Amino acid sequence: MCPDFDNDFTLTSYMCFLDLVIDEAEDVKEMRGTGILYNGLGSEEEVAKLFNKMNTDLVPSPIIYSVVKRKIHNHCKTTFGICEV
Repeated sequence: MCPDFDNDFTLTSYMCFLDLVIDEAEDVKEMRGTGILYNGLGSEEEVAKLFNKMNTDLVPSPIIYSVVKRKIHNHCKTTFGICEV
């Protein structure tokens, strides 16, 4: 990412969003089972570790996935009583 490049941070925001919902191998397994992710790395544990390490220096846009995050939060709040996203 270059400072003089016009960027809306779509890709980095998506990576950071996925990092919010992927904490462990079970998360990857569930997302793979629904067709959200394709795992070409081998194990779900490897994918979870990749997302958890890769996003430490990424710069997301705070508004790109705000609607999705709010919908997930509302769903978790009404369904489970808690939400981490």
